[in-house]
Amino acid sequence: IAKNCLICHRKLSPFHKNILKEKKVTCVDCHGSHYVQSMESMKEVSEKCLKCHGVKRLPKVLSNGEKMDLYVNPQKFYNSVHGKLPCICCHMDLNITKHPRPIKIESKAAYKKKIAKNCLICHRKLSPFHKN
Repeated sequence: IAKNCLICHRKLSPFHKNILKEKKVTCVDCHGSHYVQSMESMKEVSEKCLKCHGVKRLPKVLSNGEKMDLYVNPQKFYNSVHGKLPCICCHMDLNITKHPRPIKIESKAAYKKKIAKNCLICHRKLSPFHKN
């Protein structure tokens, strides 16, 4: 699918190039067919996420017995360096068309490792500190 898009849309931002290299999503997963979602519509998606994740609840109990808090403080998020990005930029593992439904998380460490791989899509160059 991406090859078809690239016939006309040859110039891609580094963000989009990296996403296509990962081969986890295709162009139409975010943009549809000839419909590019505006940042405003993407912000609406994040607001839907924060309707649930912005409410303090009991922590999720993982399959290994660990407890994981799924709360996100909306104000802190919007004021952070990533506050203008939609949640799905980092949480690409979620199928937002089928969410909310419980996703299987083996352990906190495994989930952090999985999400950290998504960081590399935008943050390709790591400092020596981060490489270790």
